[in-house]
Amino acid sequence: MAHVDVALPTDQPPPESPAPAKKTPIYVNILAGVAIIALSAFIFSYGQTLYAEWKSLQREEDRAKHAAVIGYVDITPRLSYAKPPKEWFRQETDAHFLWSRWHQGKHEWFKFAPGDIDIKLIHGPEGRDSIRAIEHPIVEMRGGEHFDRVPEDARVAGLEFKGKHMAYPVVILERVRAVNQEVDGAPLVIIWRPFTNADEAANAYDATLDGRRLTFGTSGYYSGTHTPHRPLMYDHTTESFWMENDEGLTSVAGKSKGATLKRMHVLPNTSWATWRAQHPGSGLVIGADRTTPSPAL
Repeated sequence: MAHVDVALPTDQPPPESPAPAKKTPIYVNILAGVAIIALSAFIFSYGQTLYAEWKSLQREEDRAKHAAVIGYVDITPRLSYAKPPKEWFRQETDAHFLWSRWHQGKHEWFKFAPGDIDIKLIHGPEGRDSIRAIEHPIVEMRGGEHFDRVPEDARVAGLEFKGKHMAYPVVILERVRAVNQEVDGAPLVIIWRPFTNADEAANAYDATLDGRRLTFGTSGYYSGTHTPHRPLMYDHTTESFWMENDEGLTSVAGKSKGATLKRMHVLPNTSWATWRAQHPGSGLVIGADRTTPSPAL
């Protein structure tokens, strides 16, 4: 018979159970939670401060970039300290007169036929040519002194005409209101209308009337029953008043009253970088040549 070993019971105690884990006091958990919340609040607050400082730096860089002196030539207004007469509109039997400016020691006047001007619609005066239109533009091409200094996001009004391209910085148009220019031999006037949608503010008109070129200046007057009022331009040939409307540029008073110059283009408002990339051969108007005499009447 086979021998079988049998384990006999012993007097050893049973193995001990592991001791239960000690519970973290509740005040410790509360303190930890408070610390986490405080740290999160600090990070959030500091992050906001850093973001605000970063945005401030960006704004400063933008201001510095746009405040950089581009050197646009002779586009500043010509301020006059002469006060217009108290009665800047007067009527005579055969003519009506609107004050024009103080020039060479005397008052000058725009003259119109009776009934041409409804004084209730006229606002002003600022003085003729206080805002100086450009009669002889200075144009640069790629590689010019100003061409590469214009900020890429600067707004320009772009003209495409007879295969030619021309860019007019909005900062110039705002200061001169009109640019008289020949493009590929065709006389044009580009007029900037303030207080309106930027995509509709710059318009190019055929500046030929009865086979004769007209050039335009600012009269210092506005017209309209509701704001914003529309600026009245005048032509140097007849000193008639002209105003933009749906038909074109129409003479509303003076020898040319009733004539309308055709609108050739509405100039799109875009960034300089976009326009330059699309039209690398574009010209850029960078100012006015004031050395050439203004057209005489």
